[in-house]
Amino acid sequence: MIIEDFVKFINDVSKENASEDYWYDVGVDEAQNMLKEFSREDWSLLRKLIKDKPVEWQKKVIYSFDGENAEQEIRAIFNVISTEDRELFEMCIDSLRCLVNEKTKSLILERPELLEKVQSLMFENNSITQKVYMDFLEKIKT
Repeated sequence: MIIEDFVKFINDVSKENASEDYWYDVGVDEAQNMLKEFSREDWSLLRKLIKDKPVEWQKKVIYSFDGENAEQEIRAIFNVISTEDRELFEMCIDSLRCLVNEKTKSLILERPELLEKVQSLMFENNSITQKVYMDFLEKIKT
């Protein structure tokens, strides 16, 4: 299964001495290509694994989502979105914002507590994060 290769790859690029330049220049594309090959079973395993991984690992995975498997990606995001890590939460909302479409909107609307949290945090953030949150809420409500 491709999940083993994906986990190993994310482990490698999440290490303390891993190059951030490599991640943004090459690694993201490699991760996205692996995700495109995921089966339903791989997605199910990722959803289980992601909860117990370090925050940096979770961030790499969330950053890799490109909408190719939007419903599966949203379900994986839901497994980490209750994080206390502010940056990871913002990344989750930014990813969800890009994954919203007519088919996936209902998944997000089933979580009114998430929408309430975004609304409550919206004005506690810088203007860029505010815009991300506002755009997310707009896409959900339209």
